[in-house]
Amino acid sequence: MSAPPAVQDDRADGHMKVLTNVLSGAGRLDGAGAPLDPQPWEWAGPHVLIEHADEARADALAAALRRAGYSVACCPGPAAGGRCPLADDGCAAAAGADLVVSGLGFETTAARDALGALRTRLPRLPVVLEAGAGDAERWPELVDGCTVVAPPAAPEQVVAQVRATLRAQESDAA
Repeated sequence: MSAPPAVQDDRADGHMKVLTNVLSGAGRLDGAGAPLDPQPWEWAGPHVLIEHADEARADALAAALRRAGYSVACCPGPAAGGRCPLADDGCAAAAGADLVVSGLGFETTAARDALGALRTRLPRLPVVLEAGAGDAERWPELVDGCTVVAPPAAPEQVVAQVRATLRAQESDAA
């Protein structure tokens, strides 16, 4: 298996650029793309990308998913005042994921744009989305096709939804 991607901030606008085949990867990306943890993708288990601005919440979800056998990388979403790299160049972390858990919310244009870019650029990538009933009603084009859990979902509930969503995708592909 190839080495996990590493992240380097080499753009003036502060967005991350993901480089492949570099061993000093990052499990968490900050808003400027700086690596915070080793290895974004461990070599075992399906790859789950967690997009969540709340670091403690992302850590709790990541720990539960890792205990369940998943490789996990975390992204806090677009930098303040910035845009998600998916909206422009694409994002290797998202492209390398088997599933995304999104908890960025709908409060900011940048968070909505990140989800919209994910859905547009990677339409077959399953998404487990933390969204309230009001969000689903207000933003149906973003929520449609996602597995929705009410925020804040317990980590065990998210793991169960990830497992069920990946199983459903496997059976659809068979």
